[in-house]
Amino acid sequence: MNISNSFIIASANQKGGVGKTTTTINLAQALALQKQRILVVDLDPQANATQGMGINLEAVKYSVADLIRERSLSTELALHQGEGIDLIPSSPLFWPLNEYCI
Repeated sequence: MNISNSFIIASANQKGGVGKTTTTINLAQALALQKQRILVVDLDPQANATQGMGINLEAVKYSVADLIRERSLSTELALHQGEGIDLIPSSPLFWPLNEYCI
């Protein structure tokens, strides 16, 4: 994969209910329709983006929390591949790691 023309878009705000998840999912879909390769990394312990992208939390074996906690794990273990959009899901297990990430 050529990453020289890649870019990162972050949707962040401490306040809840401002549309971060909705914006992220819709922007990812719009870019995927333009044939862009998309990776969404859900860093919210509520995992709303994960669920909003159709992933059942009970089906998540590895999440972003596992990748942070165990840096030796392969990213591929947590990756959910979709049609044009890949996802590294979150889970409620991410709550204890919030302070670690700040």
